[in-house]
Amino acid sequence: MAVAGFALALGLLPQSAAAQGTIAGSVKDTSGAVMPGVTVEVSSPVLIEKVRSATTDGQGQYRIIDLRPGEYTVTFSLTGFNTVKRDGVVLSGEFVATIDADMRVGALEESITVSGQTPVVDVASATQQQILTRDLLDNIPGGRNIWGTGATLTGVTLSAPDVGGTAGMQQSYIAVHGSERRDNAIQVDGMSVNGIEGDGAIQNYFNQGMFEEMSYSTSGLGADVQSSGVRLNMIPKDGSNTLKGSVFISHTPGSWQSNNFTDEIRATGLRAPNRVERIFDQNFGLGGPLMRDRLWFYGTFRRWGVDQTVTESFYNADPARRTYIADLNRPTVDDNVIKSGAVRLTYQIARGHKLSAYLDRIVKFRGHECGAFVAEEACGVRNPKRYFTGQAKYTATLGSRLLVEAGWSENDETYSTGERQPSVKGSDVGRSDRDTTEVWSAPGPANSGAFYFRAPDRHTYTAIVSYVTGSHAIKTGVQLGKGGNRHQREIGDGLDLYQEYRFRNGVHVPESVVVSNTPQWAAEKIKYDLGIYLQDSWTYKRLTLNPGIRFEAFNTYVPEQGSPAGRFVPGRHFDKIEDLPNWRDVAPRLGGAYDIMDDGKTAIKAHVGKYMRAYSTVGFAALFNPMVISTDRRTWTDRNGDDIAQDSEIGPVVNPFNISGISNRIPDPDITRPYQWEYNVGLQRELYPGVSVSFGWVRRDFGNLFWTDNILVADSDYTVVNIANPLVPGETIPIYNLNVAKRGVVQNVDKNSDVNHKWYNGYDIGFTARVGGGNIFGGTSIGRQVTRFCEVQDPNSLRYCDQTKLDIPYLAQFKIAGTYPLPFDVQFSGTWQGWPGVPTGTNRQDNEYTAASNRVIDPSLNVNYNVSRSLIPNLTVASVTVPLLEPGTKYLDRWNQVDLRFARKFQYRQLRMQAQLDVFNLLNANSILSRVEAFGASLDRPQSILQGRLVAAGVQLTF
Repeated sequence: MAVAGFALALGLLPQSAAAQGTIAGSVKDTSGAVMPGVTVEVSSPVLIEKVRSATTDGQGQYRIIDLRPGEYTVTFSLTGFNTVKRDGVVLSGEFVATIDADMRVGALEESITVSGQTPVVDVASATQQQILTRDLLDNIPGGRNIWGTGATLTGVTLSAPDVGGTAGMQQSYIAVHGSERRDNAIQVDGMSVNGIEGDGAIQNYFNQGMFEEMSYSTSGLGADVQSSGVRLNMIPKDGSNTLKGSVFISHTPGSWQSNNFTDEIRATGLRAPNRVERIFDQNFGLGGPLMRDRLWFYGTFRRWGVDQTVTESFYNADPARRTYIADLNRPTVDDNVIKSGAVRLTYQIARGHKLSAYLDRIVKFRGHECGAFVAEEACGVRNPKRYFTGQAKYTATLGSRLLVEAGWSENDETYSTGERQPSVKGSDVGRSDRDTTEVWSAPGPANSGAFYFRAPDRHTYTAIVSYVTGSHAIKTGVQLGKGGNRHQREIGDGLDLYQEYRFRNGVHVPESVVVSNTPQWAAEKIKYDLGIYLQDSWTYKRLTLNPGIRFEAFNTYVPEQGSPAGRFVPGRHFDKIEDLPNWRDVAPRLGGAYDIMDDGKTAIKAHVGKYMRAYSTVGFAALFNPMVISTDRRTWTDRNGDDIAQDSEIGPVVNPFNISGISNRIPDPDITRPYQWEYNVGLQRELYPGVSVSFGWVRRDFGNLFWTDNILVADSDYTVVNIANPLVPGETIPIYNLNVAKRGVVQNVDKNSDVNHKWYNGYDIGFTARVGGGNIFGGTSIGRQVTRFCEVQDPNSLRYCDQTKLDIPYLAQFKIAGTYPLPFDVQFSGTWQGWPGVPTGTNRQDNEYTAASNRVIDPSLNVNYNVSRSLIPNLTVASVTVPLLEPGTKYLDRWNQVDLRFARKFQYRQLRMQAQLDVFNLLNANSILSRVEAFGASLDRPQSILQGRLVAAGVQLTF
C-alpha cells in the first residue's frame, strides 16, 4: 500500500509524452552560426489552441512536442531578421519531424515561405514505427481490425490469417521479432487500454471509425513502455467547429466467394473447409461543436459480423448422440455479430488546457464457438455480457517548456464461453475421440467442457510531466494499474467430466475420463502494477541520445474465496493469499540516432533495453490460486455398458485436486521476474523526396524463465521403457515410466532456471514511398527463434529439448501494401503478404514449453505420439505424449495472400463518396494453414485452409 500511495501522491499522469508527434530542429543565420532566442510557432487547424510556440536555446535548437496528426505551418521569427515560414509539414504518429531554418538579416514583417517535402527519416529516435493515417485506414483493403491491419507491417506475425475480415470476430494475436503476445502495449491517445486476460494479450474489439490514425511501433521502445512487443497507439477523432460525418458500408454474401476446395485438398482427408455465409460492416460517425471553440463531440456506431462454416464441423446424424456421424450436408455455421457505440467529448477549459473523455460500449454474440472435428451440439455459445473501454485525460501546456497530463482508462471484458446449445440438456455428457480429436454430444475438451464466466476489469491511472528545451526533452511519469478477474466454471448439471474413447473395430471404445474440480468460483486481484520512469531525449549536434530508466513494482494477490461441492471435490473455502508476487525491478534503456550527413536524410540508429516480462495483470497469481481449475485424466471401464461413466467405473486418482487451501503449486520464495534484453541496430536513408529505405538487425534474449519442479518426485523415480519409433524403423524412443508409488504425489514449485533460455535473431529490410499522391510501404523480415528448455520435471520432455544443437532454419516473410491514385478519380489499393509455412495457433508465437505435449510448441510441424497402456501395459499415468520429429525439419508450404481494392471517388458540393470493390485472396489460394499433428490415422490431415477468394462491395461517404 505504501508504494501505491506514493504513486497516487505523484498524480495521475499519462503514459507517454511521445504518444503524439514532435517538430524539432535548429536555426542558423546565413553564416552558419546558431541562433538562440528565435521564436518558433507551429500552427494547424487540428490544434485546439491553433498555435504552439517555443524559443531556440543556446545551441539554436527547438522542440515542440505532443502535436496531433495533421498538416502544420512552422514560422521562425526574430527581430532584425526576415520571418521564415515552412508550409505543408504533415505530422503523424510519434514521428519527430526535423524542420531546420536559415534566417537572413531583414525586416521582421518581410516573410520568406520555404516549400519542401515532409521529412521521412526520423533522425532523433531509434524507435521503429509504421504510421497508418486515416487515408491508409480507409483505403487499404482488410477486415478493419487491429490484428489484420498490423499484419501488413514488416516483421509482425499473426496467429491466424485474416481474409477480408473472416478472423476479425475472435481474438487473433500479433507479435514481432520473436516477442510474446503478452508483450504488446495497446493504447488510445497514449494511454493503456490493455486487458486483464492473458497478461494483457487479449484485447477488446475496437471501433475503427473512432480513430484518426494508428501507429505501430515494433522495436526500440523507451522507458515509458513496460514491454517490448508491438506498441499500438490509436489517436482518436476529436470533432471540430464544423459538423462532419462519415459512413462506411461493406457487404459480402456467401455466393460471392470462390471455391478453392480442390480434389487435391479433398484427397488429404479434409471433408469441408470453412466457407463464408456472409460478412457485413456498417460504420457511422458524426462530430462537431457543442460550444464553438470550447466543446466538441464525436460519436460513432459500428455493427459488423461474420457468419462462416467451421472447418470439419457438422451436425450429428446420430439422433442419440452416443457417437458422431457427421452429416456432411449440414456444416456448422459460426454466427457472429459485434456492435460498438462510442462517444468522445473534448473540452477546452482555457487556452492550453484540454479535457477529453470517451466511452466505447461493445456487445458481442457468438452462436457456435468451436474448432475443427467438433460436432455442432458440442459448440459453445457466447452471449452478450459487459464489454467496454473508457478513458478521461487532462492536458495542460504550461508555457513553451512544460507539459502536464493526467488520465484514467478502463478495459472491462466481462463475458462467458461454453454455454450449451438449446438442443443440449444439462445432463448430456461431452464425448471425445483421443485419436481423431473429434468431440460430440456436449462441450468437451475446450475449457474442460465447462460453462466459463469471467469478469476481467483493469483500471490504469497514468501520468507524465515533460520539460522541454531545444536540446532536451525530459519526462518523468507514473503508471498505476489496478483491477482483477473473477471466474466461474461448471459442467452441465453436476457432471464434472467428459468421456474419452478410441475407435477400435468400427466402434468407439471407452478409454478414459477427464474429471474437473468444478464448480469453481475463483478470483485474483492486482494490488498495484506500478511503473515509474525517467526518459530523456538529448540532442548534441548530429547525435540524439534517448537514455531512460524504469522502476517497476508488481503485487497481486488471491482474495478470500469459496466454491460449492462438486462430484469430485467437497465444498472449499480458502483464505486470502498475499504477495503473488511482490517484485521490484529496474529496467534501463538506451537508444540513439546519428544524422550522418547532417541533412536529415540518413540516420544510423541503435537501441538496447531490458524489459520485464509483462505480468501486467493477474496471470501469475492465477497459477498459484488453490481454487484454480484443475483436471485429471483417469482410466474408465464401462462395466455396465451404458456408455455413462459411473463413479465406480473410474480408475484411481493420478493428480489429486487441492481441497486444503494449501496449493500444490507454489512459487519458490526467491523467484524473480523473467526478463528479456532487446538489441537493434539500423540504418535509414531518404533516397529522394518521400522515399526511404531501412535496414535493421534485431536480437532478443529471454532469461530468468520459469520451470515447474515437483519436489516430491526425483529422476530416480522413473524407469526407462524403450518403444519403437513408428516413423523411423529400427529407432527406439525412451519412455520414462513413473514409479506407481509416486502416482498422485504432487508438490510443484515454480523456479527460475539458469538452463532454460530463448533467443531470437533477425534482419529487416523495409521501404516507404509517398509519391504521386500515393503511399506505399513494405519489406522483408528474416528471423529465427531457438529455445533450450532442458530443466524440466518430467524426463519425457528431454527429447529435442535443446534446439541450439539443431539446425533450426531462418524463416522469411515479405509484405507490400499501399494506395495510389489513378486518372479519373480512381484509387487503387492493395496488400501482398508472403508468409513462411508456420501453422496457425497462438502457442507457436510464444515458443513456450507445454507440459501436455512434453515439448516446446515451435513454428515447425511435429508428430505427437500418445503412448498409452496399449503400448506399455504397466504405464503408471494414463498416457505420455512425446514428439517424434526433430524440430525445424517439417513445415507447411509457404503461402501468399493478395488483396486488392478498386475505388471511384465522386463529389457533390460538400458530399464526398467512394464506391469500392474489394477482392480478397485474389489468387484463390488454398494453402493449408494447420494439420493434425497427433500420430494416428488422421496424422497430417488438414485442419484449416486459407479462405477462398472473396469479393466485397462497399461505399464510403464523408460530409
